[in-house]
Amino acid sequence: MLSGRTRVHAAAARLTCPGTIRQWQYKRNQWPRGENTIRACVCGVFTLCFPVSPSPLHSEFIRCSLKMVYESTGKFQLVEGDVDNFDKMMEAVGVSAEKRQKGRTLKPIIEFSHDGDKYKVTGSAEGIPERTKEFVLDVEQEETTIDGRKVKSTYKREAKGLMIQHEVQENGMVVVYHREIKGDQMHVKVTCGDLVANRLYKKM
Repeated sequence: MLSGRTRVHAAAARLTCPGTIRQWQYKRNQWPRGENTIRACVCGVFTLCFPVSPSPLHSEFIRCSLKMVYESTGKFQLVEGDVDNFDKMMEAVGVSAEKRQKGRTLKPIIEFSHDGDKYKVTGSAEGIPERTKEFVLDVEQEETTIDGRKVKSTYKREAKGLMIQHEVQENGMVVVYHREIKGDQMHVKVTCGDLVANRLYKKM
């Protein structure tokens, strides 16, 4: 029989969830009797192992673990833009030379928030009006980018705070944004065909 602390460490090693956690609430009387393992997640892959009667330590672990996987809020500003590679990508999807030249010097600010399944992203940059968009995971929607392109985007959540956006351009090309929050930084890998740009944002 593993101790409570050992069980917490074992659970932490297997804490993975490639799906979307929409709601997960525990009450003491919901824990099954006579079982040592609880497996619960809307995607069916989230595995936690705890004793039948959770202690305050286990409850805190659950709260922190869900926050680690699910949280993607904050305000971030671009600090490293990989501008040469990003410029090639923007040229490929049809952004004009004038707008690309202006974009090379911008340090955009992006703010993320969410309420349940509804997410909100606000973007701003010097000399460009603030834009706000709202979306629900896994639902395609029309958007207008900060440089004026009309696109269709779909957002998906992956494990460990990773948000993936598929952005379909009017010319049929697809730009994919992999956004991952690590501490006070947001790492953004942008791909379009064989083109790749890595951009770094810092939490404000």
